[in-house]
Amino acid sequence: MTSLLLGLMAIIVTYNSNIIAKEQKQMSYYENTPDFHLSQEYKRDSTGYPREVAIKIAKFGGKAKNISLRIRSFAHFEIIDEQNNKLNKYIHLNGYFNQSYRTGENKGDIRLLKGLDNNKKFAEFTRRMNAGLTKKGYTSMSINALFIVKINYTDFLNNEKYEYYDISFADGVLIEKSDFRVELFENKKPLPKSIPITRIEDEDIENYLKIVVNKEQ
Repeated sequence: MTSLLLGLMAIIVTYNSNIIAKEQKQMSYYENTPDFHLSQEYKRDSTGYPREVAIKIAKFGGKAKNISLRIRSFAHFEIIDEQNNKLNKYIHLNGYFNQSYRTGENKGDIRLLKGLDNNKKFAEFTRRMNAGLTKKGYTSMSINALFIVKINYTDFLNNEKYEYYDISFADGVLIEKSDFRVELFENKKPLPKSIPITRIEDEDIENYLKIVVNKEQ
C-alpha cells in the first residue's frame, strides 16, 4: 500500500511539474512576443483640413529583429448600376504612401509612412469619380480608402513571423490570415488594374470609371 501511495504521489508531482513548466514556457513566449501599434497622424492646413495622412508604426515590449513592412492602399467602391445591381469592388491605388522613414530604433516609434497631400488627392479623386458614376447612370453608395500593412520580423526564437493590420481608421487592427483583406494584399484573387492616386485628369478619370464598372473583373 505504501509503495502504491508513493508511486501515485510521484505521478501527481510529475504532472504538476509539467503543468507549471508549460505555463512558464507560455509566459516566456508572450513576454518576448512584440506588440506592434499602428496609428494615423494628420497634417492639417490653416483651415484645419486634413491634407495629409501618415501611418506611424511603433513596437512595445517583446523581442524582434529584421523588422520590415509593406503597405498597400485600396479604394473600396460600393455602387448600384442601372439594373439596381450592387457592385462591391476594391481597386488598388498607387502612390498613396510613397515616403518611408525609419527612426533607427527597435522599440517605441520605428517607422513613419507618408504621402504628399494624399488625403486631399483622395478626396478630389472620390469627388470626380462620384460625379462620373452619376453621369453614367450609376448610384455611388460610398468610396472609402482601405490601408493594409504587413509586418515581417524575426522573433526571439529566430523564427520568421508576419502580421497583417487594417489601418483604415485611427488605430491599426490585427487581421486574421484567413481574412479577405489578406487575400487582397497578397493578390490571391485577380484585382482590376491599379489606379495612380496622383493623376486625376479628365481623360484619366474616364479610364478609371471603366475599370470600376467592369463587371468581369
